[in-house]
Amino acid sequence: MKTFKKTCGGLLKDEYIDKLNAIWDEISTISNPNRIKILYFLFNQEEANVKEIHEKVNLSYPTISNNFKVLLKEEYVFKHKSYYYVGASGKIKLQLLFKLTDIFNIADNYQYILANHIVDDFSIDNILSFNYLKDSK
Repeated sequence: MKTFKKTCGGLLKDEYIDKLNAIWDEISTISNPNRIKILYFLFNQEEANVKEIHEKVNLSYPTISNNFKVLLKEEYVFKHKSYYYVGASGKIKLQLLFKLTDIFNIADNYQYILANHIVDDFSIDNILSFNYLKDSK
C-alpha cells in the first residue's frame, strides 16, 4: 500500500489520507494490464467463461486463472456456475475509473485552455465536454 502521509507532508487531514490510500489500493488491484483486459472484456459482456475470455482477450489459461483469484477476492468479478461477470459495484468502480481516465486525458489534451483559466471555474461535466470540441475548428 502506498501511503500519502509521507508525500503530503501534513497538508491533508488524516481522513483524506485514508481515503486516498483506499483509492490507491483499488487502483493497484486493477492496474495490472491483464486484469484491465479481462475487466474491460467482461464489462462489455453479460458474462463469459474462461474459454471465451481466452479466445477474445488472448491470455493464457493460467494468467486468466491467477487474475481471477484477485478479481474474485476483491469482488470485481463474480462466478455463477462456469461463467464470470462484473458485479454492480465493480461496474460502478470501472465507470468511475473510465471517467477519471477521460479527465486526465482531457486535461493533457487541453492544457492550453486550462492554463489560461481558473480550473475551479469549470465543473467536471464542463471539463468532460471539452472532448466534444476536439474536432471543431
